[in-house]
Amino acid sequence: MIALLLRAALHQRFVTLLVAVLVVALGIYSLEQLKVEAYPDISDTQVVVITLLPGHAAEEMEQEVTVPVERALNSVPNVIARRSRTIFGLSVVELTFAYGTDDYFARQVVLEKLREASLPDGAETSLGPLSTPIGELFRYTLRGPASMGERQLREIQDWVITPRLLQVPGVADVAPFGGLVKQYQVDIDPTALEKYDLTVAAIAHAIGANNRNGGGAMLDNRQQALAVRGVGLLRTTADLEQVVLTSVRGVPVLVRDVGTVHLGAALQTGILGVNDQPGGVEGIVLMRRGENPSEVLAGVSATVEALNRTGFPPGVQIVPIYDRRDLVSNTLRTVSRTLIEGLLIVLAVLFVFLGSVRGALLAAVTIPFSLLFAFICMYWAGIPANLLSLGALDFGIIVDGTLVMVEYIVASLSRPAREGDSIVERVRDAALQVQRPIFFSLVILISAYLPLFTLERVERRLFTPMAFTVCAALLGSLLFTLTVIPVLSTYLFKHQAHASHGERLDWLYRPYRRLLARTMPRAGLVVGAAAVIVLVTMALARGLGSEFLPQLDEGVIWIRANLPPGVSLSKSAEIATQMRALIRQSPEVKTVASQTGRNDSGTDPFGPNRNELLLTLQPYDEWGRGRNKAVLVDELSTRLRREIPGITLNFTQPIIDTVTESVTGSSADLAVILSGPDLNELRDLAARSLAVVRQVPGAVDTAIEQEADQPQLRIGVDRQQLARYGVNVDDIQELIELGLGGRTVSTLFEGERRFDIVVRYAAEARTDIDDLSRLLVHTADGGRIPLGTLAEIKVANGASIIARRENQRQMTVRTNIRGRDQGGFVTDARRRFEDAIALPDGYKVEWGGQFENLDRARRRLTVIMPVTVGLIFALLFLAFDSTTYAFLVLMNVPLSLVGGIIALWLRGINLSVSAAVGFISLFGVAVMSGVLVVAEITRRRQVGEETLEEDIVEGAIATTRPVLMMIVAALLGMIPAARAIGIGSDVQRPLATVVVGGLASTLLLTLIVLPNLYYLVYRRRRSE
Repeated sequence: MIALLLRAALHQRFVTLLVAVLVVALGIYSLEQLKVEAYPDISDTQVVVITLLPGHAAEEMEQEVTVPVERALNSVPNVIARRSRTIFGLSVVELTFAYGTDDYFARQVVLEKLREASLPDGAETSLGPLSTPIGELFRYTLRGPASMGERQLREIQDWVITPRLLQVPGVADVAPFGGLVKQYQVDIDPTALEKYDLTVAAIAHAIGANNRNGGGAMLDNRQQALAVRGVGLLRTTADLEQVVLTSVRGVPVLVRDVGTVHLGAALQTGILGVNDQPGGVEGIVLMRRGENPSEVLAGVSATVEALNRTGFPPGVQIVPIYDRRDLVSNTLRTVSRTLIEGLLIVLAVLFVFLGSVRGALLAAVTIPFSLLFAFICMYWAGIPANLLSLGALDFGIIVDGTLVMVEYIVASLSRPAREGDSIVERVRDAALQVQRPIFFSLVILISAYLPLFTLERVERRLFTPMAFTVCAALLGSLLFTLTVIPVLSTYLFKHQAHASHGERLDWLYRPYRRLLARTMPRAGLVVGAAAVIVLVTMALARGLGSEFLPQLDEGVIWIRANLPPGVSLSKSAEIATQMRALIRQSPEVKTVASQTGRNDSGTDPFGPNRNELLLTLQPYDEWGRGRNKAVLVDELSTRLRREIPGITLNFTQPIIDTVTESVTGSSADLAVILSGPDLNELRDLAARSLAVVRQVPGAVDTAIEQEADQPQLRIGVDRQQLARYGVNVDDIQELIELGLGGRTVSTLFEGERRFDIVVRYAAEARTDIDDLSRLLVHTADGGRIPLGTLAEIKVANGASIIARRENQRQMTVRTNIRGRDQGGFVTDARRRFEDAIALPDGYKVEWGGQFENLDRARRRLTVIMPVTVGLIFALLFLAFDSTTYAFLVLMNVPLSLVGGIIALWLRGINLSVSAAVGFISLFGVAVMSGVLVVAEITRRRQVGEETLEEDIVEGAIATTRPVLMMIVAALLGMIPAARAIGIGSDVQRPLATVVVGGLASTLLLTLIVLPNLYYLVYRRRRSE
């Protein structure tokens, strides 16, 4: 079939070239349409259910909200993980779905199931935006003149900026942070209430009843139809003050008689700070899942520029503080530089080995064609261009099949032609001679990547696009080599082809011939020595560390800083200001922005003691000698811990932080997850586990993820007293929720904008426990009883956050790992944990965080690697129709492992999924070279003109140049990626190191060991 394709291409040369031109045009179009991003989105399909119930403690939120929501969602299909976090007034339940689950299907099913949840009155439930952890594309702060306060800036953010940005195609949400949300507030004087015999509930009802419009249908006066409107909406604070509550002896009692009405702000949940400026308003633009980040960012940027020009009052400007385009451009710069360097190296190798400028150019044409063919496939499959999908392309591997084809064509045409043979016939005969080995070699190379499509979750999303792109490029190379290359050869080499490579390699052939002649009588010793080398290398591999992935450098630093529980929001923001000043002492830091607390939308269930800081950095080439990111992190960690005692720090990066937390439930390198029913028991187990983990060498940023209990003001009702005075619990809770906490009772419209009207007691009436005790509760018979008589008011500790996993409470001990591999660290930590801690019945421990990804990937790779080898063996059997030949070629695989493992060991690189993918890539190239050697020796033996020894020597020498070209081109093509140090090079480096080292050992051992192994096997068969 392959021969028929080749003959057809040469028979219809014009059609072949026309199809090639069409492919090129389609490839250019596909390239222009491709999504471009820095890193792939590795998060699972996820639905987040957010429930707000202001004023309720974590324990009540868990019992009344989180558990009912979890129970209602237990039957949602395709869910692989259930997690929740509950804090004061907020419940966040996260469902993670299996690979391939449609986002809209998941959200629709969750919405249907939520109807079954029985929630308390006042609970507001919504779904988180249809975004992903990697969807935070753009952060900005809003700056205004000194005369404009945070309330005005936040109003502009909510009612001007957010609506405009949400209109940008691909934007899922704009999350505001910081600033003051405008409210119309009614502060009630408890003394005035008693004077007029009113309750807070009565005031709330009166305001709501006096703030509405009515419709009276149509009035037809026979001449004209008039719409009837009853206009009664509140418009100003004066209107609100005039609301009638009751009358005393014919005199109306108004709202202004029992309290004050004023413009105020909602209770802040988060405070922003940028550099030396405390306060302000921030906006975080979230991209909708699956959108093109380049297009979304372009739209956001255009909208921001338009708003800055004409959309704001004088002096107001949007100032970006984080733009994903910086990371994208840096990453693409690294990948582009690596690919261009690799391309230039491969071109040089082509010319050196082919000895023909036309031949080198002919082979080089395969590279752009294969890339364009890959772009077509990527566009069709919806795979974006990013570090992973493009970073593993080795032009040397892509051009290997073409090298062999061009080599045979040039060699054939450089010999005198037989009389009557046309150029087409000569090219066809040369191409037919090698089409079968090329086809099976490239098919084997492609098949080596196929098992990567069976990876799971994070590693699947990371490396499946890479495998797809490489396979597509190799398929394009195969088609081009078997069709277009022979056709172009008939035009480029119309006259005599000339190659000088034979003379150039004479210096190698002679000693190589002598070496084979000397080693074959001792073939058993050579093969035995190779086996020993392989076994020693395998022992060396056991000493290599293991990790899921090397750290992906995003060019920024993300710090999570936790203060002791119970710290007020204002005090926490004050400390954040101090932290920003300390951080800016390092000249490598360009800007630093802090977020204290959480945003208003409830997507971040953090307390006021939580600070998150984003550090953007100066370009690395401007840093001083010896300064790097690791040194900077150590410096900042030491400085902050020294100056701010009691702080808990975690240094990470925004993308990897949010993605890891989304996938595994914790952003740490290792999370020791303890599950069980009792919070106190879990806290005790977590404290003991923390002590164990801290003793493990390499542990840094170690802490219990869930903050300790915090002080609460508990108002515990006395049921005997309630019964004595005829008071219901609801009367007490109404006083607490409405009078103390405040409640939105209605809405006031200002044009298109709407603002809450909130009623609560004046601040001086709720300052301390004594004030609260004196508040009066109305009884059924009209009496008034102090709250302190009906309830016990005291300060007691209560949970600050309650985390749950698979419907069970959990407590997590987190740690990052520095100076040590993940696998070795976890093995050590597990051993120490098992020796020190015995879990009670009903409690269990799981090991998560980044290690969860490593553990899952390692289990899958132990299956994938043998499957890959088995698949290659099956293809070799089909190619040679012999298990012996298949076995001989397959022996190149362990020989290639030697160099890859030694290269990792020499460079101090841990075994990771990236390195494992490098080994899989290596298998294909190693087998490809073995196919050429074994096929040529076997062809000579089938002719039968020489002895076995002579056939092996001549066959090995005949394939020396093709093998050298293939391996050297692939090896040198990967060197730029192996030595790259820019942003985005972290994942490439282990993969490229394995390929470079493995190909080096393949080159040395294949040319020596494989001929001797062939001789040993067939000498034994001949003797038998």
